Amino acid sequence: MRTTWIAVVFSSLLVTGHSVAATPYDDLTPGHWRVISNNTIDDVDPCPESNCAYTAVEGVSAVIDDWCGGALASGYGTLGGLVAWGGGHNGYFGSEPYIFDLGTQLWVRAAEPYDNGGSSVAPDCADNGTYPDLSACAAHTYDQVDYQPTENRFIIMSGTDDPVCGGCSDGYVHAFDFDDGSWSVGPQMPMPTYGATSAYDPNRDVFWFLGAYSYPPLYRYDPAANGGTGAWTEHGNAAQPIDIDGAGIVDPVRDLFLYLDARGSGKLFAFDLKNPDTTSVELTTAGDTAIQTNGALGFDWDPVEDRAVAWADGADLYVLAPPAGDWRTGTWTWTLFPPAADNDVVPARNPNGTYSRFRYVPSVNAFVLVSSTSGPVWMIRVSDKPGTGTNPGSGGAAGAGGGSTGSSAAASGAGGAQGAAPDSGEGCGCRLAERDGGARLALLAILGGIIALHRRRRARA
Repeated sequence: MRTTWIAVVFSSLLVTGHSVAATPYDDLTPGHWRVISNNTIDDVDPCPESNCAYTAVEGVSAVIDDWCGGALASGYGTLGGLVAWGGGHNGYFGSEPYIFDLGTQLWVRAAEPYDNGGSSVAPDCADNGTYPDLSACAAHTYDQVDYQPTENRFIIMSGTDDPVCGGCSDGYVHAFDFDDGSWSVGPQMPMPTYGATSAYDPNRDVFWFLGAYSYPPLYRYDPAANGGTGAWTEHGNAAQPIDIDGAGIVDPVRDLFLYLDARGSGKLFAFDLKNPDTTSVELTTAGDTAIQTNGALGFDWDPVEDRAVAWADGADLYVLAPPAGDWRTGTWTWTLFPPAADNDVVPARNPNGTYSRFRYVPSVNAFVLVSSTSGPVWMIRVSDKPGTGTNPGSGGAAGAGGGSTGSSAAASGAGGAQGAAPDSGEGCGCRLAERDGGARLALLAILGGIIALHRRRRARA
């Protein structure tokens, strides 16, 4: 039956008689920023009247405004999704994650916020940073959230046990599963801290975490340790303590944890992940190095070009090329990557920083960015090489909102225009219904979802 269904979909694709566009972004050329979103986080606000027990002082805007990063859920839907979550410090108490589905170009709520129906949910936050439904209490996230692609989970490496407090850290790992919409809590790190830099390591399926201020040890979080309950291990010290508002990434080729102490020393450092118990190394940099002193910048790895890319504000990007020889003694070179001469879209930085909301998207070989809950999602390509295409390991439904929880949240109607694209696609140039071959793209999305769901079920059998 499954083989017949797939054959029918392929037949539908073939009879159209036109070339097939694999994604809505195939016509995006390097150096051109584009608005790719058809709604905003505000459009899916579960409490637009701002009078709920989780609203606090600022409401949903604090999910981004209050020093919060994000993650790229590469296995979500057909093309991946940009995750936003956070708040805290009396700004917002809501525990719901938001995700921008790159396949549908829409924001959805992946789950509902914890709500006790009273005046405030903050007193219900337990010592391990969870509400009674196990969802994580809202917190500033800085650069300490990421995504585990092997399990399709959003990972918070240290939340808060008091969403009213600023700088309070619970030290516990919190995970949200996009497959079933469930929350879980993991082990507590040896020395809870906040304002950290962190990154996912695809070579080991673990996370690396470096605390700010006087918390110099490098920590590794292994979700599979202890029979799947997870474990923290302590490794080497940083060459010098770092400030908050730094940025960390993994260079999977040289096997390094690279981090910028952007607000502090303005220097670039690296831990050798093959020998993580050793002290980190200060790296020599040259070129357009001014980007290194931009605190709370966006910083991510480009695996296609084997280099890092950074963004601080405006249309300029900065590309960091590794040395040809020894990474310890060679020079890492920054190069300004200006926009194309005819680029007419210029993204803007959130006044409180970007952190990890600037992310590489492997499915389309581009970078994606969001700066506010009321503003657009931007995308830019740095090279014209193709991405990986439709997600073979997608954890969500075919091109829709990912997991069933996200789909139902988008259709709930609680936040106004949830799940519905606006009438005007001005400035985007990529609305699915207006693209030639849009029906064929939808069929490709369905096919990708069917195959992904089949593979995921087989893997779990």
